Amino acid sequence: IDILSQLNGRIHLIIGNHDEKFLDKYGERFSKRFETVQDYKWFDYEFEGKRYRFVLFHYPIMSWKHRFRGSIHLHGHTHANSIDDTTGKEYFGHIMNVSVEHTNYVPVSIVDVINRFKNVPLAKV
Repeated sequence: IDILSQLNGRIHLIIGNHDEKFLDKYGERFSKRFETVQDYKWFDYEFEGKRYRFVLFHYPIMSWKHRFRGSIHLHGHTHANSIDDTTGKEYFGHIMNVSVEHTNYVPVSIVDVINRFKNVPLAKV
């Protein structure tokens, strides 16, 4: 709760396997810091005149909304173990591991993610 109070911006919690204990233990003191608390989130984001589609889920999944239409799946859970394909050529498609261990404990902005996929054909998004 102390760390959450130091964070800026609008924060959406994608519930992971350890988060329910905090929701149970702290209730509203924990959850009120988030704009939304959910298991799965998808949204469109416009950047430099192009629309990008994103799917957020704590776990890496084999299929997600608009997977074959270029949407980008961001996940955690696997820690430093990479289930990550920012080339668009591997089996998983457009997927990126944003676990803190995988990002050297540095937050990743949506623009950072877009730049990782900038040269990857994202099909018709």
